[in-house]
Amino acid sequence: MRAFASTLERLVPAALAKRAILVPVAVYLFALSGFLGDSYSRFDFPLDDAWIHRVYSRSIAFGHGFAYNEGEQEAGSTSPLWAVVTAPAHWLEGAGEETVAAAVKLIGVLLGLATLAAVVRIGTRVGGSTLAGLIGATLFALEPRFLFSSLAGMENILLIALWAWACDALLGGRFLLSVILLSLAPVTRPEAVVLLPLCLPALVQLSRRRGWSLATFAAWIIPVVPFLLWMAFCKTTTGHFLPNTYYLKTRPFEFGSAEVAIAWRAIFSSGLTSWWAFVAGLAACVSACLTVGRSRGALRVLLLTAPPVVYLVAVTGSRTIVFDGYYWTRWLDPACIMMMIPFCVGFGALIAGLVPRGDAVHQGELAARENRRLEVLVGVAAIVVLATSFPSYQHSYIDRRDHLSTDSRAIHILNVQTGKWIAEHTPETSVVAVNDAGAIRYFGKRRTIDLMGLNARRIAFGEIERQQAIMDADWLAVFPGWFHGTPEMTAIAAGFEPRKEIRIPFEEYTICKDPSQTVIVVFERRRPGRAP
Repeated sequence: MRAFASTLERLVPAALAKRAILVPVAVYLFALSGFLGDSYSRFDFPLDDAWIHRVYSRSIAFGHGFAYNEGEQEAGSTSPLWAVVTAPAHWLEGAGEETVAAAVKLIGVLLGLATLAAVVRIGTRVGGSTLAGLIGATLFALEPRFLFSSLAGMENILLIALWAWACDALLGGRFLLSVILLSLAPVTRPEAVVLLPLCLPALVQLSRRRGWSLATFAAWIIPVVPFLLWMAFCKTTTGHFLPNTYYLKTRPFEFGSAEVAIAWRAIFSSGLTSWWAFVAGLAACVSACLTVGRSRGALRVLLLTAPPVVYLVAVTGSRTIVFDGYYWTRWLDPACIMMMIPFCVGFGALIAGLVPRGDAVHQGELAARENRRLEVLVGVAAIVVLATSFPSYQHSYIDRRDHLSTDSRAIHILNVQTGKWIAEHTPETSVVAVNDAGAIRYFGKRRTIDLMGLNARRIAFGEIERQQAIMDADWLAVFPGWFHGTPEMTAIAAGFEPRKEIRIPFEEYTICKDPSQTVIVVFERRRPGRAP
């Protein structure tokens, strides 16, 4: 064991310490490269919602605000900060649509790198050494959902970066920075409003440091400013304080045994590790926090574990969750990914114990040998436990990698191609009604009515019936299966003629297990005098 430890010490010379940050970066980029095996993974998105973000981002990029249709502000974005952050990608539209998608993915990768840097710092504080932080971040760089989020074109990666850096700022005593970062979380994902209580200990410490000055009062206001501004925009635009989605998708809060099971399953679904290794990693993190942090160790444990749990409870209790695709699990992914940080830094601390520390406290020779032997045994055991999780990890990595490709392909075939067809075959003055409101609006570039109401306040709040909205359109681009046996289908059959059908085989539609979403039909309003 002593010879093994000495060998490790020689393999990690102090001269490499400053460059060691390149290790988790290299692992992250290498793991990401495995996700980019085809053009769909590189230039498309696995959800139509990502193209809704593109609609709003394009509008912001060219100075039109949060307009879904030109000249009409809409409270359809649940992630206004993501729309703003990715808006510069649309200044590259002249270079081609693929350039915009690639730029959005690059922003996601940069946010992923920022998250890794935060994990290094958190792991260093928890594990008591830079090596512990680097090992923890290297493990975290392999997290399949983290990799998927970096390339999905969705807002989760921004929330994760803000959340991780807010945790590091709290651990490091940079309280004003933590308050600013946390204040941005609810305008990244509305569920992240549950993170705002983390501002309280930071604000208390700021008040103690600075006294009750004007700057201190300003600091207490910061946490609510972004969300209040967004609420004011929503109220002005729709007459309601929250985005349309909140009123259409949430359900009355209920949290019981079924929701507990969903939350527990979500942590490991397509994740980094098996449940037994996860529990071991959490235990290691608790031990490291209590050992290195001493009197503040319990607070560190709570900071790293309690907020993700509260987030999971908030989401599972207020939304219907099924494990049938990224559309549903994306709401839980931020919390599940953040739960991997204490797991990773815990194992980072254990494995770092394999390398002798030069600043060890002097003690008796026998005791020192016993402690080194124990550290090496624990470190080796940690590696063995991680190795037992490799089959689970391999399955998760392949699952997320494949879904990025196949889900993006399905969206491209159905939604992107439909939008392009509309742009090529309909007059520019046409009004198009849709029930998937992202890519068809983005590529079609026509005034669009979202029949689901997510981007149409009049439908969302019952000012007009969906059937009437259909009759107001010149063209429809819809999943007919969604309207089977409804008054809407009667209106479609009576007033419209099919012009284009785009379909994908059910076995190739990997977004969810719903055959009604495998066919999009474009309808044109029937000319007067023509019978149905």
